[in-house]
Amino acid sequence: MNVRPRRRGVTGRIYIERGRPVLALLGWAGRGPRNVLILRWESGELVVRPFRGLRRPRPQLPAPVSDGHRAIDAS
Repeated sequence: MNVRPRRRGVTGRIYIERGRPVLALLGWAGRGPRNVLILRWESGELVVRPFRGLRRPRPQLPAPVSDGHRAIDAS
C-alpha cells in the first residue's frame, strides 16, 4: 500500500515578506506559478502574489526566567 503524507496548505499561516509579516488567506497551484492571496498586516492590503519569496518566521525562543536571586561576587 502506497500512502502519501498529507500535504498541509499555506492557508492560515503567517509568512515573512521583505521582513514584514503577512497572512496567507488562500493558496492555489496549477499550471504556472504557485500563487497565494495574502493580507499585509500593516496596510490591510489584499494582494495576489507568487508564493516564491515568502519565508516562515523564525521560532521565538522563550525569555530566560529569573529566580529573583542575584549572583554573589566572590572577590
